[in-house]
Amino acid sequence: MLQLRPHHSLCMQFYVGKAYSPDFGRNMEQKLLLPEDTELGITFGLDDLCAHCPNHRIHDDSEASPAIVNSDLHSSPVIGNSDLHSSPVIVNSDSHSSSAVDICDSEAHVRQIDRRVADLFGYEEGSRMTLKKFFQNSREKIILSNRLEEMCGECDFMDICKEQAKIIRKRNQI
Repeated sequence: MLQLRPHHSLCMQFYVGKAYSPDFGRNMEQKLLLPEDTELGITFGLDDLCAHCPNHRIHDDSEASPAIVNSDLHSSPVIGNSDLHSSPVIVNSDSHSSSAVDICDSEAHVRQIDRRVADLFGYEEGSRMTLKKFFQNSREKIILSNRLEEMCGECDFMDICKEQAKIIRKRNQI
């Protein structure tokens, strides 16, 4: 089953080929080709899009300093404004060896966006739906209701997303 973070219901609809990396872009394009009846589960950690993001890294915690484990280090962003990127955060240690941990350089910022979107729809970890419903929810209650900036705040991709939201709203007025 496809695993997606709540805010990816927006990112996927606004995708226009701008990505963190070529690998991330290819993965996004593959996910966008999935049938709309594809079942997905909501997750608040690294998902099937994050797996190809250069902000997602696997660290061997046996070599990691306590600063990494405790999220005290700051890392530079791949794109955009460094004020938006927080310290690395341990997200998932189950999918790798016992000494490896998955972290996201922007986890604190991403979790804020996920929380706002999830609260709007009542999503919980493990909530299930189709891709069609996932996109429909965000299109109706965020995009068409002009709540994008409220949900996503100062995201690095906001300029692109605002333009795409205008196009979607205009198309829905016809």
